[in-house]
Amino acid sequence: VAQDRDLLNAVLSSIGEGIIVLGMNREVVLMNQVAGVMLRRAPAEAVGKPLEQVCHLSEQHKRTGALEPRHELLKDMFQRVTKEVAIEVTRLADDLYCRTLDGTTFSISFIMTPLLKVSEKKVGGAIFAFRDATEEKRVDKAKSEFVSLVSHQLRAPLSTVSVYAELLHTGGRTLTLEQAAYVGEIQAAALAMTELVSDLLEVSRIYLGLVDAA
Repeated sequence: VAQDRDLLNAVLSSIGEGIIVLGMNREVVLMNQVAGVMLRRAPAEAVGKPLEQVCHLSEQHKRTGALEPRHELLKDMFQRVTKEVAIEVTRLADDLYCRTLDGTTFSISFIMTPLLKVSEKKVGGAIFAFRDATEEKRVDKAKSEFVSLVSHQLRAPLSTVSVYAELLHTGGRTLTLEQAAYVGEIQAAALAMTELVSDLLEVSRIYLGLVDAA
């Protein structure tokens, strides 16, 4: 048994994500070294504690940016995972953060899966796998801000094109049928590009949390 446990610990320690094995009361049964480093907590010291006391989860408010405790989220997820044998996954857009033992916080992305006891054919707990998504979130935000900036910069020249095309069309000068067709194509293309830019701006606002996706 001791040999099997040492082998399991070796496997868990080689995984690049934080891994926490939970019992049926949400208590920590096992935690790998990566999780210990990220949570600033010795794995052995975390054993026996409820998950929400080891990983202090919070959510960033969309408008104020303040971090609000979300301990009940882990409890609810654990309930669904163990009762419904479901898999719970979070995304970057969920804006979840974890506060460590020394008070620092990091953006967290995680998955919780049921721990199945094959011999007994029942759920015996859950596996909580998580990672520090701070850098990924920073890159994602920078990408959204870039899209927003480019979209704003495109609006001005598109407006100019639309205005001059309208002047050519209604400025009192007689256009040949071919010229009128060219101007019509310019107007249509400018309108299509303007609508595309507006869509890009709306998407970037959603990603940056400035508007609700609903």
